[in-house]
Parts: sequence; structure tokens; C-alpha cells
Amino acid sequence: MADMPTDFWAGWVIALTSVSLLGLCWLVFSIYFSANREKQEASPVWDETLSEGDNPAPMWWFWMTLAALVTTVVYLIFYPGLGSFSGTLKWSSHGRLDHSFAVYDEKFSPLRKNFLKRSIAELQKNDAIMESAQRIFTQNCTACHGVEGKGQALAFPNLKDDDWQWGGSEEAIVHTLKHGRQAVMIGWQDIIGEEGVVHVANYVKTLASNKASTDIEGKKIFQTNCAACHGLLGEGNSVLGAPNLADDVWLYGNSDNALYESIASGRRGIMPAFGDRLDATQIRILTAWLMPRVGDAKQTGNKNLKPLEVPTESSTKILNESSVVSENTTKTSSISVDGKDEESNLGKKVYQQHCASCHQSNGAGLAGAFPSLIANGAVMSDDPTLHIDVVLNGLKDKVIDGVMYAVPMPGFSTLLNDDEVSAVINHERTSWGNDALEVSPERVAAER
Repeated sequence: MADMPTDFWAGWVIALTSVSLLGLCWLVFSIYFSANREKQEASPVWDETLSEGDNPAPMWWFWMTLAALVTTVVYLIFYPGLGSFSGTLKWSSHGRLDHSFAVYDEKFSPLRKNFLKRSIAELQKNDAIMESAQRIFTQNCTACHGVEGKGQALAFPNLKDDDWQWGGSEEAIVHTLKHGRQAVMIGWQDIIGEEGVVHVANYVKTLASNKASTDIEGKKIFQTNCAACHGLLGEGNSVLGAPNLADDVWLYGNSDNALYESIASGRRGIMPAFGDRLDATQIRILTAWLMPRVGDAKQTGNKNLKPLEVPTESSTKILNESSVVSENTTKTSSISVDGKDEESNLGKKVYQQHCASCHQSNGAGLAGAFPSLIANGAVMSDDPTLHIDVVLNGLKDKVIDGVMYAVPMPGFSTLLNDDEVSAVINHERTSWGNDALEVSPERVAAER
């Protein structure tokens, strides 16, 4: 109330409040003290005791109303309520919040500043600090990178394998967390043709397997078109965000279809910036949690990759139409839910674990990276088919409200069961002001 935009509105609130209080006082007085009951005409009596009249309510009602009036007046004296008058105690919600922040800073600021001075190795040795860092990761990163940071859905990288596209140094990771990253690999099919794509894919496979290449044409095309970013030996360039192709660690998978799709159509990925969401201390300890410790093993992949065949008309069609499927996905165990409250809690839990890091806890998303779920067309539609399909199978390169969202959304059909998918969809359809028809697990099962 102390932040009224103009004196007019402050005066208007004071006038309305005062008139309301005076009107209530007059009403109470008129009921108990102003009625002339001596002149009241006798009225018929029904059912032996029921008769007309203006007899007041019992006296306990009068004393209760009087106490409420006195309490209201006392409150308005001490606390904000009358326009721009802030009350004699000068209390405000933002003042209380500022006080809480001040108390927090006074108690924890020295300790948090100490974290900034300690080395990464020291932070990693402190279990309490690492537990705190893991909570930060869970709240902000798990929806994309998984609970353990090992990536998921052939769209989000493994952060625990010591293989960083933009560099795994402390400075590089801090920059990634604070400012985000945008990676773009163009599609080459229109430039080198379908046969050229297959030749390059075969050559790239030999880079990863450390075997001598027999595809001379693929090597020639690679060195002409790809080496500028990935290096002559496929070693990559972290400055450009060009991944190492010779270490057999693959973000989008190493299957024939995945390699063909990467080279032919290109890839695009966006890591949102968290500099405005996490402070320096949080970024520091999160960096320590993400960086490899001594003795951590690197991820290794399958080095026995068979070469692709040069495409015929039919084989090219198969490659273009086939979908990339992860070979290492697991399905969560079924969770039995009985009752509305349990389903609501399950939906909120699944959303916080898998969705909130992208779409945010308040469903507002991140502009240009992850769409808002508030009043979203798919979420609010009476026909939930599209909503269910997006959660189960994901989405990519979708224009929503005139904005192209290039970051792929992974499908969760292999991670969540029907009850969990139904619960999280219903959470999205009934939260943040959304009020859409809910979905049953049976409907989800029918759409799989």
C-alpha cells in the first residue's frame, strides 16, 4: 500500500476504507439501538413460535462485530492499509524480505566468500559442499542432463565423462554456466551429395576407431570441408565448439542413422545462460561438482563400427526416414498412484525432476530457448493428443507464437510410465493459471 502510483488512488483507498467502516458501524448501531419496537405492529404467528419482526441478532454477535471493528482500526494504525500510509510500525513485505536477506548475508556471507577463494580440488574434497552443489544441479540442470549429469535422449551431453565440447577447464565451464552456449553445425547433403555424406560418415568412423581409413574419397571430402572446424585428425576445436570426432564419444549417437543425419542435416544446440539465476558462489561449487576428479574414468564407446554402404535410391530413403533410437535407455519403474492428491504430487515431482530446468518451475520457459507452458496452445487444447505426443516423443524446430525453437525437446516415452506421463501432463494443464481438461493414464497408453 505504501507504493501507490498517485495521491489520487491513495486517497480513493482511504475514502473507501473509511466509508466501509463507518457504514458497518451505522449498521450495527441501527440494529441494536435505533429500532422503535414499541410501535411495532403485532404479526401473525406460525407453527406456534415463528413470527415477523426486526428483533436484533443475539448480543454475542454484537460483541463479535465490535471486536472485529476495533481490531481493524488498530491494524490500520500499525500496518499499511490506508492508501500510502505505511503504518506506525513501518512494516512491509519487501522490508521483511530485505531483513531476511541481510540476516542471511550476515550469517553466511563470510563462508560463501571463502568458497570463492578455495581451489577446485579443496571444494571437491568437502562432502557438504558437493552435496550442496548437487542440489543446485538437481534444481537447474537435471531435466536436460539427467539426475547424475550423464545426459539423456541423444540431445543433451554427458557432463561426467571428461569430454567437453567447449573445453573442460575451470574457466571454460564457468563461462558455459554463466553465459550459455550456442552450437551450430550446418547440413552438408546439398553441398557434398548423398554419396559424399556416406563417404564422410565412413571416414569419421575410422577416426573414432583409430583404424586406417579405406575410404579415400571420404578422407578427401573431410579434409576439404570439415577439417577447418574439427581438425585434420578430427581432434576438434573447443574454441569453436567443434567436438572431438576421434574419441568415440557421441552426443547424438554413433549409429549409422545418427551419423548420416548429423552430416546430412546438421545439428543445433543451445545451452541457456544461468548467470542471472545463479550467483558466483553457486557457479563456483557447481563447477567443482562438474569437473572430473582424480581417478574418474572417461566414457568409452563402441569402437567396432561397420562402414556404411554407398547409398542406392532405396537405401537413401531408408536412411532419411529412419529415426534415431537410443540403445542405452531404461524405463523407470511403475509408480502406483491412488487419489487426486497423490497424482498431483507425482506430477509436480516429475515436472521438477525432468522439466523445470528448461521450462522453469513457474512454467514460463526461457525466451528463444524453451517455450512457455502458460496458456500454451498444446497445453490448453481440449484435445490432448499433441500434448501427449510431445511429452512421449519430443519436439524439434517448432515455431511457437512466431518464435522458432531450435533446441530439441527429448521424448520421455522410455523414461516415464503412463501414470507419470499422465501426472506431469495434468500438472502442466492445471498449474500457473492453466485450466485445461486432464488426461488419464489409459489415454496416454493409447497414444504410445
